[in-house]
Amino acid sequence: MQVGDVVRPVKCEQSPLNPERFNFGVILDIHEDDYGILYYEVHWVTEDPEWWKEGELELVSESG
Repeated sequence: MQVGDVVRPVKCEQSPLNPERFNFGVILDIHEDDYGILYYEVHWVTEDPEWWKEGELELVSESG
C-alpha cells in the first residue's frame, strides 16, 4: 500500500471496531517503526485521520 491508495478496515470477528463506521479512507502518510512495523495514516470519510497497522487495512483501489 502507498500514499493515495483507497482502503477500508479489515473485517475481523475479534475486533471491537465496526468496519462500516469507517467506510473508506485514503492513505495520507506511512511510518515504519524501529521494529519494521508499518503504520498508515488514513483519512476516513466519516472519521478523523488515524494511524492503522498494515494488517488492519484492506486495499480497495491503488492510486494513479
